[in-house]
Amino acid sequence: KAVGIMREMGAQRFYAAVGACIHPCCYEVGEDMRAEVERLQGHGFAEKHIVFREGKLYADIAEINRSLLYDAGVEKIDICPDCTACKPALYHSHRVTGGKRGTMGAVISIEK
Repeated sequence: KAVGIMREMGAQRFYAAVGACIHPCCYEVGEDMRAEVERLQGHGFAEKHIVFREGKLYADIAEINRSLLYDAGVEKIDICPDCTACKPALYHSHRVTGGKRGTMGAVISIEK
């Protein structure tokens, strides 16, 4: 939606960054998430981004976002390779701390 709004405002080239987040090494999800991703984006999309490993489902939310941004017309997408759950000394992780975490922020701008 943001890309569409920025396009209406005259933006022509789009770049995006996905910050540090939990990665599929640690992001165990339930069948409900897989079903919702499948409902919204289709079976193939869900199978690509939510994998079954060792009897559990794991989601790759960074790649989900990359796919959605690319489909929206974003030309360049950078993804931070760090998993917040693997690096709790560097990043706040809701899952690692059981909800007792800090806050991270991001900035979005439009150059004129």
